[in-house]
Amino acid sequence: MSKGKRVIMIGKFPGYTRFKGIAKEFYVLELNPNLIDLNDGILPSTASEELLERSDIVIMTATTIINKSVDRLLELAKNVFVIMVGPSTPMIEELLDFGIDVLAGLKVINPYSLMKKISQGMVNEERLKGDASFVIMTKKEII
Repeated sequence: MSKGKRVIMIGKFPGYTRFKGIAKEFYVLELNPNLIDLNDGILPSTASEELLERSDIVIMTATTIINKSVDRLLELAKNVFVIMVGPSTPMIEELLDFGIDVLAGLKVINPYSLMKKISQGMVNEERLKGDASFVIMTKKEII
């Protein structure tokens, strides 16, 4: 999906380096000044004013809702394919009416076991099996 495209990721999160070899251009926009690394393409979040409207794909964490930046980011990316990702992504179909094309989150199946694993730092896809599943919602269907 990102091959040959300009991809902007809002918030540095695990797996971001996978996009670097695929996308034509790839940048991470980060709010935390301690994580900014211009040589690695991790730019200050203020670069969103210039970069988002010229991108093909924007991947944003659901933390943008919590830190109240989501409205402005969606405004800047109004003509861009937007994916909201992460375990805190609200899987609410109505969000797809506000400029988000794909919601990718987590469905909790066994909350007690999941909480135990999280408290023990066991949070990778393999270890979550049976306790949580990844869910993707698009404008056309729920996967």
